[in-house]
Amino acid sequence: MDEKKLIAECLKGKAAAQQELYEHFSRELYGVSLRYARDAAQAQDILQESFIRIFRYLKDYQGKGSLGAWTRRIVVNVALRMIQSSALKNEIYTDQFPDIPADTDVIADLTRQELLDVLQQLPTGYRAVFNLFVIEGYSHAEIGAALGIEESTSRSQLTKAKKMLRQLILIQFPEYEKNKI
Repeated sequence: MDEKKLIAECLKGKAAAQQELYEHFSRELYGVSLRYARDAAQAQDILQESFIRIFRYLKDYQGKGSLGAWTRRIVVNVALRMIQSSALKNEIYTDQFPDIPADTDVIADLTRQELLDVLQQLPTGYRAVFNLFVIEGYSHAEIGAALGIEESTSRSQLTKAKKMLRQLILIQFPEYEKNKI
């Protein structure tokens, strides 16, 4: 079914169309959810809340840009709301790892799943800023507004997130250390 017809059928409340829309986007959107979530259960919560909003606000989709981009934006917004309302947003990270040179580019060598596994180990704030800046392409000003933090805090959290990612990767995947340091 083409996108316009699928949307029209969903808006009429047709369960088959809603199922098709869910099946078409759920895998990709679950991946987005996983990047912001601490674990699979939290990612499922983000995805479920996102689809509730997608179906509730589908009537507002104006066809500007792709439907996939619109749904992705909803997932990011739901994830950010969950982060803001969570006690985890105030996680404090104390440096417990040895210093790793900042120019070590081990992140580029990881598989997608390895990177996702390591990303989920970051404190919530670091993970959110990293995802928003590196993957979603937000500016630090936009991140600050979305998370209710200063622009400078966003920059600082990104730097700390990258450093912590490198440290976690080198601890969990020591084979990268031989090739990169």
